[in-house]
Amino acid sequence: MNELPPINEQAKNFILSEPSPFTFFDETDKELLDEQDPYWEKSVFEKFSWVSVAVKRQNIEPKPSVLALVSDNKVMENYTMLDNDELSLKIENINNKKWSLRKVKDTTVLSDYKPNFSWRNLYHKLCFEQMLDTLSTTCDFPLMYEYINKLGKEIPVLRVSIIEKTKLKSNHYWLMAVIGKMSALKVLKLHLPTGIKFGGEGFKFLLKGFNYMHENGRMLDKIYFNRILGQNSEEYLYPCLKQQTELQVLNFNGVVLNINDAKAIGKVLTDFKQIRELNLTDSGLVLTTVKEIADGLMRAKQLEVLKVGSNTQMGRGVNTLIYNLAFSPKIRYIDLSNISGTDAETAEAIYKLIKISGAVQTLILQNASVVPQLTEDFYKALGENKTLEYINLDTNSSPGDNNVRLLGKAIAMNARKNGSLKAVSIRDWFVNYTQFDQFLSNMSISDQDHELWYGDKKEANTMEKD
Repeated sequence: MNELPPINEQAKNFILSEPSPFTFFDETDKELLDEQDPYWEKSVFEKFSWVSVAVKRQNIEPKPSVLALVSDNKVMENYTMLDNDELSLKIENINNKKWSLRKVKDTTVLSDYKPNFSWRNLYHKLCFEQMLDTLSTTCDFPLMYEYINKLGKEIPVLRVSIIEKTKLKSNHYWLMAVIGKMSALKVLKLHLPTGIKFGGEGFKFLLKGFNYMHENGRMLDKIYFNRILGQNSEEYLYPCLKQQTELQVLNFNGVVLNINDAKAIGKVLTDFKQIRELNLTDSGLVLTTVKEIADGLMRAKQLEVLKVGSNTQMGRGVNTLIYNLAFSPKIRYIDLSNISGTDAETAEAIYKLIKISGAVQTLILQNASVVPQLTEDFYKALGENKTLEYINLDTNSSPGDNNVRLLGKAIAMNARKNGSLKAVSIRDWFVNYTQFDQFLSNMSISDQDHELWYGDKKEANTMEKD
């Protein structure tokens, strides 16, 4: 009677099945088949069936860098493109991709995958991550080291999903080995799957891995902590980051920051002079933690991109953060979408941001509770702003007739004064044709309108409206 091999052997056989991760690896010369060889593209499609589905059915561009990002997202964000999402994707392909919200929100100062990321790089990245994802089943550490030694130099970007420590006798030692020995690693994406625990012991091994990197003169450019922080991170975040002095991008999307985490991020912003991007989307910010971040932003003079959307508990705490950004010399992208609990001071802070900043090009206020609170001063500032190219003011309900009229006038003023505004998103602003007509009518402006907003009101009252 034939018996199935043990589950660990089945898993090992599966990941080593043809095409093998080690095909065309010369044991003598330690070299791989040329990266331009079509074998690598063929192998990606043959070994990973989801790639064919993504390209043929979901219209994903068949480029290694694009598919690598899709692979990361489908795991870290539980991302799947359902059939009913194909229509919206096709519409985006027809329309101007540059200003689709999906495209705008993907803005980053440093792409994860460089243009020269090859099919060979993609193949080895996917094989390596497949090995890590099955490590708790195979428990084969010699095999893990074989992957590291043979493929490590091919992998500049690595997604690492945390494994339940009880399944491995060595706790999270594997994490230290992977991070410490990957010679080409520049972008690290740490991800905590649902239901997996990662406490102080895990962070100790993570810290050892970063220390090993530093000792060998290797630095990261970009790091993701996806769902991995919170009460269990205790005070480990800053020690983990402090030796990565070349970091340009910090991404804490989908975590719940505790006060120690927030202080660590604030300190990194203060100490690391080259931080260019900070993503704190859906990171559980509250009044106390956002204050620590805001203090750090005052000193982050190289910051270009800030994403703090979907932090619904920030409330008025966001006001100080916005005030500080107004004086940030290089900030060009700010995402404040889906924030709530704002007040008149928030609206005043956004007005001053638009009025004072000489750098902001993109401002996202999608479904932010502050949109209906925006004042005429804000719209006047928008009309004469010279740098803003895209603003998103999408709402769940119309902000009212007055805002509709003011926005129409502001857009027209921006064009008259040679501003840079190219795209405005105002989904759900109009409840009827009358409001839309008011919007369009107020885009017809006169010299008198200009004088009323930016000149002498007494002089304007003596002028005749064109």
